[in-house]
Formats: sequence, structure tokens, C-alpha cells
Amino acid sequence: MTTEKPQYPITVLFKEDGDKWVLDNEQELGCNLEWFDSKDPEQNTEVTDALGRNVEVVVEKLEVKKCILAS
Repeated sequence: MTTEKPQYPITVLFKEDGDKWVLDNEQELGCNLEWFDSKDPEQNTEVTDALGRNVEVVVEKLEVKKCILAS
């Protein structure tokens, strides 16, 4: 069984102000999001991959700790 991974680019939509960031690779994900958890309700974001699938992302100190398809 293969585990599917999110396809880049990853799109982060910030619902509060409507900003949309399109990040092309893991390095951009870490550098631009710095400290981020897509499951944190205070972030108020929607994160999707190139195929429109929901993605869970956690970034701490510029390092991508998690980038998986949301279940």
C-alpha cells in the first residue's frame, strides 16, 4: 500500500483577509509560514494541494514538521 502525498503547489487561503499564498515546494512552505498549524482554529485557513485535496501542515521554526493529506 502506498501512502499518497500532497502534490505541490500547496495553496494556503487565509479566510480572514482573503489572502492566498501559492507555495511551490517544501522550502517555500517552511520559509513563508515560519510558525503555522493548519488545524489551529486561530489560523482560520484552508490548505489544499495542486489536486484540490485538503492538506494538514505544521511548520515550526521554519521547518516543515507535517505535510500530509487531511483525513
